[in-house]
This record gives sequence, C-alpha cells and structure tokens, in this order.
Amino acid sequence: MKLFFNFIMKKIALIFLLIFWIIIIIISILWNFFSIEENIFKLAEKKGSSFFEEIETTRLWNALHGGVYVPITKETQPNKYLKIKNRDIITIDSIKLTKINPAFMTRQIAELAKKHNDIQYHITSLNPIRPENKADLWETKILKSFKKKSDKILEISKYKGLEVYRYMKPLMIKKTCLKCHGEQGYKIGDVRGGISVTMPADFYKKTERKQKTKILVFHFFIMLIGIIGIFFLKKISNKYIFILQKKNEEYKIVNENLNISNEKLRSQQEEILRQKNKILFQKEQISKSIDYAENIQKAIMPSKKEMNKNFKTFILYRPKDIVSGDFYFFTEIKRKNKNPYFFYSVIDCSGHGVPGAFMSMIANTLLKEIINNNKIYEPNEIFNMMNEEIGTILRQKISGNKDGMDIIMCRMEKVFSENKQNYKVNIAFAGAKRPLFIYNESSKKLKIIKGDRCSLGGRHTKKIEFSIKNIILNKNDKIFLTSDGLIDQKGQITKKRFGRLKFAETIIKTNNENIEKQGEEIEKIFDNFKKNENQRDDICMLIIHL
Repeated sequence: MKLFFNFIMKKIALIFLLIFWIIIIIISILWNFFSIEENIFKLAEKKGSSFFEEIETTRLWNALHGGVYVPITKETQPNKYLKIKNRDIITIDSIKLTKINPAFMTRQIAELAKKHNDIQYHITSLNPIRPENKADLWETKILKSFKKKSDKILEISKYKGLEVYRYMKPLMIKKTCLKCHGEQGYKIGDVRGGISVTMPADFYKKTERKQKTKILVFHFFIMLIGIIGIFFLKKISNKYIFILQKKNEEYKIVNENLNISNEKLRSQQEEILRQKNKILFQKEQISKSIDYAENIQKAIMPSKKEMNKNFKTFILYRPKDIVSGDFYFFTEIKRKNKNPYFFYSVIDCSGHGVPGAFMSMIANTLLKEIINNNKIYEPNEIFNMMNEEIGTILRQKISGNKDGMDIIMCRMEKVFSENKQNYKVNIAFAGAKRPLFIYNESSKKLKIIKGDRCSLGGRHTKKIEFSIKNIILNKNDKIFLTSDGLIDQKGQITKKRFGRLKFAETIIKTNNENIEKQGEEIEKIFDNFKKNENQRDDICMLIIHL
C-alpha cells in the first residue's frame, strides 16, 4: 500500500511540474506579445509624429515668409478662400503668380503624398474656411478632446474599409495665423484645428505577426526542451531515490548501532563527569594546601622592616609557581662587647613549586639551627655542616637522591671610625655556585667574586670543603646577591639568556643612591628583555646598600 501511495504521489508531482512549466511558457508568450504590440504601437506613433513635425515645420516656414508665390497652373489655381491684397500678381516677364498660404501648401503636400505612398494628410477644423477641410467623425471627436499643444492621439481604426493607424495633433493659433483667421474670432494659443496622418496598418501588422511567430517558435522549442528535461530529471531522480532509499536502510542500521554506542558513551560520560568532579575537588583541596604553604613560606622569611634595620635592602622575589624553591634569609647575631653580625643569604633549592618549597623549609631550618643554636658564624663552616646535614636528612648515600641547593651568604659587620661618623663593613663571603656582585661607589666600578663550584647536598665522590673570602667595603657601596633564575631567564625576542654580563651592565647603568629606584629599574629592564616569554625558574635577588 505504501509503495502504491508513493507511486501515485510521484505521478501527481510530475503532472504538477509539467503544468507549472507550461504556465510559465504561456505567461512568457503573453508578456512578449504585449511587448511586441506596445513597441509596434510606439513605432507607428513615432512615424506619425515625424510626418506631423515635417508638415508643421513646412507650414511654419511658409507662415514666416507671409506665404509663397508660385506660378498659376492647372493644378495650382488661386485660392478663392484666401482673401488678401495682392493674392495674384504678374511679373515683368508676364508670368502669373498666386500666393499659397500654409493651409494651401499642406493640402498640396497631402495630395502628392497620397500619389507616391499610402500616407494621407488631412488639415481639418471644426470651423473650416474651406468646406473640403471639414473634419470627419473620428477627427471631430479628437478635435473636441484637444485642449493644449502637447495633446496627441494615435488609434487603430477603419478608414474607407481598411485598417489604419490614425495620428492627429492640434494646430495652435499663432500671430502669423491671424491674417487669415482673425476674422473668425480666434486668439493666439487657441486650438485652430489639426492635421491627421493616416497610415495603413498592413505593414505594422505584418511586422507584428512575424515577430509573434518567432516568439511562438522559440517558446515551443523551450517548452519542448523543458518537458524533455523534466522527464530526464525524473528518470535520474528515480535512480537516485532508489539509491537513497537503500542508503537510508543502511543508515537506519547504523543509527541503531549508534544508539547502542550512545548509551555506552552516556554511561562513560557520567563516569568521566564523576571523576572530573572528584579531580576538581582534589585540585581545590590541593590549591588550598599550596596557598596555605605559600603563607607558611612567606612567614618563615624575614620582613623587609627587619632587613632594613641596619642596611637598606631591596628584595626581588618572583616564584615560578605559587610556592618557591628560592628564598632569602636574614638573621642578626648580637655579641657581647663586640659589633653584631648580620647574615644575608639567597638560597636556590633544586626544583621549584612544591618540591622546591620542601627543600627551602629544610634549608631555612638548617640555617637557623647552625647559626642561632650551634653558634657557627663562619659562612664556609655553615656550608660544610649544611652539606652533611642535607645528605643525612635525605639519606642521599643510600636513596640515590640528588637534591641540593646553590647558596650565597654574606656575614657583615660594621666597623665604626673613632668619631663614629663613618664606618667600613667587613664581609665574610661564601658561595656555592653563586657569585657576589660588588659595586664600589667611589670608583663607580663593579667587581664579581666567584664562589665555589659545588652545590650543597647531592652526591659527591669526595668530601667537599667550602672556602671563605674576607672583604672590606666602604659606606655607600652595594652588594648584589641573586639566584640563577634571573641570570638564566631567556628573552622572547633573542631566545638567549639574560646572562651574567648583561646583569653586570644593568647594575652599572641603573646605579642610584635610592636602591628602591635602582631595583625597580633593574626589574623594568629585565621585564622588557623577557616580555611574554615564560618564566623558567624561581627568581630571588637582594640589593644591600652599605
């Protein structure tokens, strides 16, 4: 039943398509016929207008010259209706002439046109001087409708048993016309009469029939091509419909399989969503823990107020992640009857983020234990003890752990002059893979003192003994302690390291008594170099103004 219904619907659709196509062809034929008829009518109107304008121009020429004298012949006899002085004259050669006015000239041109072609002119009026110029019924109707010069009429009508185009336009009274028609009561601008132009319609009708025949033949072939195309498309569409039906059956099978797969996917998505929510919860808990760890890490580091108590200090501290493996250390040791020691240190623990933060906690605890509790004040001895303690805490000899740290430490002591107005600073320096940068204010030169080539912790094949260097600096000199995060940072444009040389040049270039301004300038130069390049390591730097 379904197949029969589909068959009937296809037939109905085909019939409607054919009817629609034929209707379009018929509408096109009718529109083209209308256009042809309109164009033929305009052609006839243009021709009638051209004839009228020629006659009108000729009449105007005659009127402007006050009429024209011509020889009196059998065909051209004096105009008995022209009652003017000197209508007829005789030349010195005894030639008899008579004056022809515009109306007489128009009549003679009309008679000539009638002999040589089928065009007929008729000058006419509702109140003619010459009875032969009386308007026929059609002309009378048209003359009564004229009101102004621009009026014109073209109609198809019967004239003496023939189908003709009749064109008519009014003649208006001008100043030159009053010589003959003034006595009839006309004024300038009145409609005096008109000239009708009668043209056989046979030529125009033949042209119209010829064009319509071409249109019919053309549309017949177009209609035929369209019908053939419809049947051809139907044949092809039937073929593709069969293919589509077959494919549709295959798709139904695929869809059934997809529905089964979708059920499995939904189940998997629910499980994934559950796991995602679990991970998000765990991430939130971890983030809270790391944020708390950050607060703890900040709490163990000395305050800027504490560090600025004896020497003005600028701090640049930028963790790569939330928590950092880099940190700075400060402690003051008061001695009986002696000047106090001030310990400044920058520590770079292996790794960054959480692992680095764990190492920083170990390092901070060891520093406080060794300096404050064990009262070991020589930086190299502090390093030696830290090196052993890290190996012991992380059981590096048996676990294979290689974690450690690079560290730079300065123990500083102010030594005042006798008048207490000036002082020098004795510095005991030790560095584990980190150098010390010293800027001499009086000479405006920068000096770099290298540290030892070993880190604290890690696996060493032999016992390490760190060295110490004693330096005496003047008031207003500056020292720079930094981890390798700033030196090793790559720039976005150059893809090269910031480097020790550029850092040294930056120190000299930005020298300023106000170390806050100098620190900010160093940061600005560093950021312009780095731009949008990812930070590769934790960064920590201290500037100490002596």
